[in-house]
Amino acid sequence: MTTASTERQTVPGSGATEQVKDEALSKASDLKEAATEHAGAVVDQAKEQARSVLGDTRAELQKRADEQSQRASSALKSASSQLNDMAEHAPAGPVTDLTRQLAGGLDRVSARMETGGVQGVADDVRSFARRRPAAFLVGAGLAGFVLTRLLRAASPPGLPTTSGTSNGSGFPPIAAPAAVGVTGLVTEEPLLP
Repeated sequence: MTTASTERQTVPGSGATEQVKDEALSKASDLKEAATEHAGAVVDQAKEQARSVLGDTRAELQKRADEQSQRASSALKSASSQLNDMAEHAPAGPVTDLTRQLAGGLDRVSARMETGGVQGVADDVRSFARRRPAAFLVGAGLAGFVLTRLLRAASPPGLPTTSGTSNGSGFPPIAAPAAVGVTGLVTEEPLLP
């Protein structure tokens, strides 16, 4: 009998402990849910703000690109007009024909920039590059060559050129940093000649 009566005996206060434990778990679960909801709301708000900032930035960049394309369009129209004037006053020949063609091309690009902006011209270039990749690469190479020659011709005479370099790369030679000697002192001699 003593064993049966021992089994029936309960620890005093164990029911209250269970109740407190259940309440604590319930409160912790509620707190966890509230924190999760709050964190989700904060993340959603941060995403929305990032989208807003990105949208504002895109709009500002688009506005500036449109302004620049209008300026470029005006400059191209002016250049086209000047080329047409040159062609009108020049004697007939292949150079005059080429000048007229160039003026017409500049006029078309100018009109495209006015209607489609920079994005329209970029789309046209992409489309041309897909249709005729060889012609695009040859044109890009020629444009780069011409641009380089124009920039070189327009540079002030006092600026050093890269044509007299000794390393053959087209860039001026770079001096190596000062070497650290065996004693730990910095020497003034370069590592490379």
